Amino acid sequence: YNLISTVPDGITVLQKLKSLDLQNCPLESFPLDATHRMPELEELVIDTTAYAYDFNKGHDGLSVMPIELKQQGTESEHAWRTKLSQAQATGKLECAVMGLVSLPGTVVGMGWLTALNLAGNGLLTLPPTVSRMTALMELGVADNLLSTLPQELSSCVQLREINAADNRIIWLPGALGSLTQLAHLYLDNNPTLFPPRDIWVRGAAVTMTFLGRVARGGTPPLYTADISSMGMTTMHLPHGSLPALSRTLNLAGNALQQLPKGLDTFTSLLELNISGTKITKIP
Repeated sequence: YNLISTVPDGITVLQKLKSLDLQNCPLESFPLDATHRMPELEELVIDTTAYAYDFNKGHDGLSVMPIELKQQGTESEHAWRTKLSQAQATGKLECAVMGLVSLPGTVVGMGWLTALNLAGNGLLTLPPTVSRMTALMELGVADNLLSTLPQELSSCVQLREINAADNRIIWLPGALGSLTQLAHLYLDNNPTLFPPRDIWVRGAAVTMTFLGRVARGGTPPLYTADISSMGMTTMHLPHGSLPALSRTLNLAGNALQQLPKGLDTFTSLLELNISGTKITKIP
């Protein structure tokens, strides 16, 4: 609760220091190497929503404590340390129902994780830095407060499963279409408008194909989002769902009976193909 923005490397002279609490300090940098020269240090508490600590797998004794767990008391702190220790042995981190409100920077720094379960917390967003977790094969974020998944998740190309059921997800970015190895995508109990339910209920492969086609709307030279003949009966276009550079939207061959809601907000569109649909009236 001070105005400390940097921690001097000279802190290493405190060889007997066991705990360093810097929560709610506006840190801009931290001498990561210093922690390895402090043999007695067992706990480092920083605001992990503001600063991503690069967790070192080999430094077994060090635990970066999320503030919300610190505030819950010693039992939650002990559970956190135990889970980190288990993750180092298994490559899987189980953080379900821990009262987290953001993805701890500690976890983001564990780029070697293959499975991460954050179900049942209070997450509003996943940070762009999730792109660093390139070894992930399973991601569980069910039963949170997410309204979308970040486009940076597309960097996690090893993903086989995403469970995002029971959130507030309205739309998914087209960039996620690059997750071609995704075999299971769970979006049940979300108000998902984009992709339409007609798409995502048919599984991960169809959903990734849809998103991949949407993403090409921002790609030269055609800037065309071609989602023709994909079996859609209804469609909504929430703000941001189409690439900003899209010039053409091809909806031909779907069973749409009316133009997509929200279409009027995409002012960059120059061409709309609705041939072969059931649309009979243009408002």
